[in-house]
Amino acid sequence: MRLFILLIASTLPAFAHAQLESTSSEPVIEKCAVKFVDEIELPAPEPGVLLFLGVKEGARVAKGDEIARIDDREVQVEKTVVTQEFNAAVARYKDDIDERYARAKAEVAKAEYDDKLELKNGRIKGVVPESEVRKAKLDWEASKLAIDKAIKDRELAKYDALVQQAKVKAADMAIEKRIVRAPFDGEVRRIVTNEAEWVSPGDPILELVRYDILKVDGYLDLAQFDPRQVDGREVTITFEIGRGQQAQATGRVVLVEQQVKQSDRARYMVRAEIPNRQVDGHWLILPGLQATMQIHLDRPAVNVSRRRANE
Repeated sequence: MRLFILLIASTLPAFAHAQLESTSSEPVIEKCAVKFVDEIELPAPEPGVLLFLGVKEGARVAKGDEIARIDDREVQVEKTVVTQEFNAAVARYKDDIDERYARAKAEVAKAEYDDKLELKNGRIKGVVPESEVRKAKLDWEASKLAIDKAIKDRELAKYDALVQQAKVKAADMAIEKRIVRAPFDGEVRRIVTNEAEWVSPGDPILELVRYDILKVDGYLDLAQFDPRQVDGREVTITFEIGRGQQAQATGRVVLVEQQVKQSDRARYMVRAEIPNRQVDGHWLILPGLQATMQIHLDRPAVNVSRRRANE
């Protein structure tokens, strides 16, 4: 997602009021709620002892980082076994000694059969009995079958190798399932389970939140603004950052709720996403703040779903 630059203003609160003075074509929503876009309790995927926990509360992680690992020593041994079985099956498949020996033996048997047949049909009758000719022919036929068997055995060894390869992949998957990885760039808010503790599938290990992108929710009056007017529009968010200072962030409307809430008047929820950034090692915008959202109807709307698909 394209991130817009945050504008920090160290002026008095009156600055925001001057900037966000509403006109008939520019809706302004006050008391918007700033929330996390991504907030999750990472669960244990498999039962076992939490063998490794590589983060502390407040640690920042990148998507795909290994955060924790459940005891995988048994499946590591299983992988070693199936890997050796796979290597043995591959070796059997590549080994063509039996086939070459069968072919050589068949050549000898064929020569012996031809010799006996020639003697049997020669000028001197009865030199070679008919039974020896038949036995020589049988030996030759058996040698040809031995070739076929050697070829078939190699083919079976090939399929055995494929089976063992699948077992290796299954072992890799079992090992990977015991690794807990960060699903997004984020920050560890709370550790729930410590190293050496037992976990069952679904037990929370830690809470992970994302600060670099936040969402801002507010409500518009249906009588004043058509939901189709605001969808995909650019917004300016203004919020307090402490000690009378304000900051602004530019984002875009990413959701217009398709439901109206009735209280004193009909209203619908509008959600914008804004970028966040750090100043002196601390995030500028904090979830839980209240903010003011100005929606710029005079600027082009963007099909957010299409834009995300292309990113």
